[in-house]
Amino acid sequence: MALKQLPYQTSWSVSVDPVALVSMRGLLMTKCCPTGSPWNAIQRSAILGDIPFIHCWNSIILTFFLCNIFLRNRRRINESFHPSVNLNSRLISVSSDCKVYVSGQLDNSVKVYALPRLRLLSSVTQHIDIVTCLALDESGSQLITGSRDTTCIVWDLSSTVLKSVQVLYGHDKTVTCVGLSTSLDMAVSGSLDGTVNVHTIKEGQYIRTLHAAGRADFDRIVITQLWLSDRGDVVFAAEEKDNFSIQSYSINGEMCGLSYSPFAFTALASASDGYVVCGDSNGNVTIRRIISLVPVFDIPMQSCIEDLVMAPRNTQLLVALRDGKVVVVAPNIPQ
Repeated sequence: MALKQLPYQTSWSVSVDPVALVSMRGLLMTKCCPTGSPWNAIQRSAILGDIPFIHCWNSIILTFFLCNIFLRNRRRINESFHPSVNLNSRLISVSSDCKVYVSGQLDNSVKVYALPRLRLLSSVTQHIDIVTCLALDESGSQLITGSRDTTCIVWDLSSTVLKSVQVLYGHDKTVTCVGLSTSLDMAVSGSLDGTVNVHTIKEGQYIRTLHAAGRADFDRIVITQLWLSDRGDVVFAAEEKDNFSIQSYSINGEMCGLSYSPFAFTALASASDGYVVCGDSNGNVTIRRIISLVPVFDIPMQSCIEDLVMAPRNTQLLVALRDGKVVVVAPNIPQ
């Protein structure tokens, strides 16, 4: 691995060979094997908490360092992913109590591993088709999964074995992305049918359906990315033939913004109140206002963005690139 200084509000970048770091939500999703010597300096900083964004387990960054910097302790998940599933950040999530939740398995299960040894804790199967996406709530107490069976399941994580709380219906095609907020009692899901459904968690009550705006045939619109803010704003990316858009709705279901792009949006992440971070297939990272989706500033990365993670208090932004680099950016987000 190589560490180098970068210009333009960037702290440093990491090169991981050969290519394709799919997700930073746990190196387990990497299609590559890091080469080179360990980063002794960063390893010490990570242990001592000298690096600002490392001392929070909830921010999977420490998970990334556990497997990619501590090379001798690096572990891999040997489970078989379904051949039709493309590895992406929506298939994995890491909780604050050091548990890794993995979907996309051949047996339609959700598997739970314990860090740092990646010991299998449990495997639960309730969906009748492949689990295509999952997400934790802000407290890490509940999990939501989406599947090709067109349903979503909310799971309680209070015990060692996953326990289903609600089964949510309403989509006609595969669920592609999900979001959850227990504080708002709100579960959202996007699908290949071009809709985003909103349910309550406690009662599983259907609230509304958000329809993606399109330029042509509505039936050909698919939802590819979704993000739920702590205020209840829903931001999602939609694709329609060669037209790509990002759209935002308020907690009351009113459209707040719509922006088209010649490139597909490949990642969404939280920012400060009123802002969202977007990454696209052309390698551009943009921070936008949720209300209008007007870009505040743009950072070119020269490679397709695979995943985005914002550190607590918005101090750093980690960007995973398709060419195998992880770039750490210090964004100037308006307060």
